[in-house]
Amino acid sequence: MHRALLTALVLAGVAAPLRADRQSIEEVLEAARAAREAERASLRPEVESILAGVLEASAEHNQREVDRLRKKIVDLGTGAGLVLIDMLDPGLNAPLGIERRAREAAQVLGSMHGMALLPPLLAIAEEGSLEGRPRAIAVLGHWPDPAIVGPRLERIYESGRQRDREAALSALAQLGGESAERVFASALSSTDRDRVEQALIELGRFPDPELAVLVGPLIEDLERCAEFLAPLLDFFAGQPSELTVERAASLLVLVAARKLSDEQSVELLERLGTFDLDLRDELDERLEVLQGIQRRSVAEAASVCRARLGDAKALRSLEDYYTDRIDNSRDKEDPKPYGARAQMYLRVGRPKKAERDFDRAIVLDGGWGGFVDRDYYIGLARARAQQGKLSPAAKALEAAKLNQKEREQLAGDGDFAELVDSRYGTVLTEG
Repeated sequence: MHRALLTALVLAGVAAPLRADRQSIEEVLEAARAAREAERASLRPEVESILAGVLEASAEHNQREVDRLRKKIVDLGTGAGLVLIDMLDPGLNAPLGIERRAREAAQVLGSMHGMALLPPLLAIAEEGSLEGRPRAIAVLGHWPDPAIVGPRLERIYESGRQRDREAALSALAQLGGESAERVFASALSSTDRDRVEQALIELGRFPDPELAVLVGPLIEDLERCAEFLAPLLDFFAGQPSELTVERAASLLVLVAARKLSDEQSVELLERLGTFDLDLRDELDERLEVLQGIQRRSVAEAASVCRARLGDAKALRSLEDYYTDRIDNSRDKEDPKPYGARAQMYLRVGRPKKAERDFDRAIVLDGGWGGFVDRDYYIGLARARAQQGKLSPAAKALEAAKLNQKEREQLAGDGDFAELVDSRYGTVLTEG
């Protein structure tokens, strides 16, 4: 009994300081949380003011000022990041100004990686609103350690809603790592067409050699290449080193074997011409064969491909064909032959010559009654934009009198990307 009492007294003596230590640790943690909240509160007005400046500079297409102000927020540290997280998910149907602020907050948070930011970001990614979840998921794609956030994004991809899965796949493409490898291997071998297409597109947007090798089995399967031709070409555009001369030549088998429609064949041939490929061996031979086939649009696309890859003879042949159409036209004031040659020059990557012919077509078309085919103005804008002539390109688009749908389509066209990001971009982004 005395021994039991002694033991109890000893344990009580030990437990008392342990409780005191535990209480002190909890007090330290609570003090740290309180300090963080105080810092967040003190920084909020400054962060909100700077972010308003970012939005204003962005509206004025002043990218230098946008970058300067974003860095200013990042330099304020984790407390500023917590303020941004508070703005990240304003919920559904938020006013446009609040929604824009949330998108900009996400942009800045992509450059902030304090560990205190991770728990609230994960909370929004998994439990936020319909708009907030994809935004937080996108921020997590910039996290520096894939091992920390990769498994959580993998779980979202496997069990989340469609929009969340798409955001998680995009984030994993940026992140890389083991979780990304598992997810992309699964997506690329899936029987779900949408999953395969999105995987190819995301791997093209965010090049990663370690993930790119996962596309190999699909590339070797010509039936699947035909099925996923457009997103596969998008993948190659983002990771051009994956398109070897041998792979390009094997894709041409799809054209010769009529595994593709004429429209798809033309797209394949013309896009192959935009890559840095050596015109040799099987690629050269197969293009030469395709130039001689009876399907006029496909044969011409093969000539366009050869011309873009540096075949001067193919370029001269195309020029001669379209120039003969101009020379042999019964009506010398007919704009159509000039418009056709202009389009050919665009296809072979000669925008300066295309601009000249579009100008001529517009003058001639106006003389036919004052109404000018809008395609000539759009073609002229494209030729100017490809040369970096942004202001003249915008003027041509204004003359085209585009409707809302046409503006949206051209705003997403790569030829007009520089224009959209410039101060002249309002011709496509505003009604």
